[in-house]
Amino acid sequence: MLNPLGEYEVTLSSESLVSEGTMSIRGVPGAYRGTLAAGGMNARIVGVEVDVNQMHVTATVESGSLVLRLAGDESSLAGNWVMGTRRGTVTATRLR
Repeated sequence: MLNPLGEYEVTLSSESLVSEGTMSIRGVPGAYRGTLAAGGMNARIVGVEVDVNQMHVTATVESGSLVLRLAGDESSLAGNWVMGTRRGTVTATRLR
C-alpha cells in the first residue's frame, strides 16, 4: 500500500491555468486529513483512499468538491483532478 502521509509540492494544470502549491496529509488509515493550497485556492482534505501505487484525495473547497486521482510511488505521483465541470492534470512530489 502507498503511504500517503507527508508534505507534497503540487502542480494543478488545466487548459488555461497552471497553479503550484502544497499539500499536507496526516492521520491514520481510514481517517486521513489535511490541506491543499494552490493558486489562491485553499482546500480541506476530508478523505484519502490508498491502494498499491494509487491515491485518491477528496477535498472541500468553497465551490464544492475537488477530487485528485494520483498514481506513482511514494516520492512522485501524477494523475488528474476534477472539480465540478472543471478538470485537468496534477503532479505531486513528496517533500518529506
